Amino acid sequence: DTGTVVVLPYHMMLNFASYVGQHDVRALRRYTFARVYRKNVIAGHPREWLAANFDMVGPTVLRHVQEAELLFVTSEIMDKFADELRFEYEISINHAQVLEAILHSAGVPPKRRSGVRQLLERRVRYPWKKLRPKLLSSGLSESMVAVLQRFSGVQGDIPSVLKGVEERFRAQDAKLPAEFVVAQRDLLALHSNLESFGIAKNVIMNPFTSYLHTAMKAFMFQVVVADHVSASSVDVVAAGGTYDDLVQRFQTHSQQRADSAVSVCGVNVAYEKLVIRKALSVSGEEEAMGGTCDVLVCSVEGIQLQERIRIASSLWKHNIRAEYLYPPLVTAESQFQYCKANGVRFMVLVRAEYRPSKPVVRVKDVLGKRDEAVTVGQLPEYLSGLLAKTSGGGM
Repeated sequence: DTGTVVVLPYHMMLNFASYVGQHDVRALRRYTFARVYRKNVIAGHPREWLAANFDMVGPTVLRHVQEAELLFVTSEIMDKFADELRFEYEISINHAQVLEAILHSAGVPPKRRSGVRQLLERRVRYPWKKLRPKLLSSGLSESMVAVLQRFSGVQGDIPSVLKGVEERFRAQDAKLPAEFVVAQRDLLALHSNLESFGIAKNVIMNPFTSYLHTAMKAFMFQVVVADHVSASSVDVVAAGGTYDDLVQRFQTHSQQRADSAVSVCGVNVAYEKLVIRKALSVSGEEEAMGGTCDVLVCSVEGIQLQERIRIASSLWKHNIRAEYLYPPLVTAESQFQYCKANGVRFMVLVRAEYRPSKPVVRVKDVLGKRDEAVTVGQLPEYLSGLLAKTSGGGM
C-alpha cells in the first residue's frame, strides 16, 4: 500500500549489519542458517539457496584479531567437510585497497571498476586466458589489461605476495600507492595473528580475489574447492570479510564517533553445495547404477517443457525408465548433481535452439565422457543400446 520497495536477501550480512548499526551492538558472535535468493533467469519464483553465516562484532582495535579468528573458524568448518568428503580447499584472501590500487595503476576509470570487480569475483572460475577477453569486452583497453596481467601471476603467502605486488608497483612508479600502504599494514598484522592461531599455512593471498565489493572495503576472502562436476575447475563454497562500512550506513551520526566504532566481519558458507557433495559421496558410483530411473530429460533454464514431456513419453513406450522434472532444476550443474545423487545414468538435454523441424538433442553419460547429438527419432534405439551395454558391463 505504501509503495515501499522490498527485496529478498541476497546474503545474510545486510540484515545483521542493519541490526548491529541500529541497536548499537558493541560485542557479539552469532551463527545462523537461512535461505538466500538469486534472480531467476526465467519468469517465476527466485532461486533459493540454503546458506550458513558466522559473524563477529568487536572493537576496531581488535579488528585484525577478529579477522584471524574468523579464518580460524572457517578452517575448522572446512576441515570437517574436507576430511569427511575427501576434498582439498584453499582460502584465498585479499584487501579491497590492494585491488583498488592495482585498478588505479592500470588506469581503469572509476565508473568501470565496479564491473571489473564483479568479473574478478568469479576469477576462480576463469584462467587468465578466459578472463582477459572478458575484461576487454567490459570496456578496458589493451594497455589497461596488460598492466593487470602483470599482477595476475602473484599468489602465495601474505608477505611474499605483498613483496611481489610492491615490486610491480615500484617498476611503474617509485612511490607506492597510498591505498596499498594501508592494505599492506593491515595484511601484515593479520598474518601475524594467523601465525598465532596456527593457520597461516592454510591461507594464501591473491591480489585479484574479490567478494561483495560494494560492502567489503578491507579484508575479504573466498574458499575454493575442486568442482565435483569437472576436476579441472573450482567452486566457491564460502566467502566473507570485514564489512564495517555496511554497518555504518545504518548508524546515526552520534554512533559513528571514533570512540564507539566497531568492527564487523563474517563468513557466508554455501551450505547447500556442501550438502550436495555429501549426498554424492554417499551415493557413490556403484550405488548410482541402481536408481529409480535411467534417463533424465532436461533442458537448461527449464525451457521446452512440452518437448521434454513428448520425449519422455516416447521413451516410456520403449520400456526405458525416463523422467522429466517439474518444476525443473534450472541449471545444467544442478541437473547433473540430481542425476548423480539419484542414480540416473543418462541425461537427454533439450537445448534452447531445439525445433520440431530440427529435433536434435544431446545425450550425456553421467558417469562417463560420452556426450553426443542424437535425433529424437533415433533416441529410443540409441538409449536402449547404451543401457544394454551398461547392464551387461560393456561400458
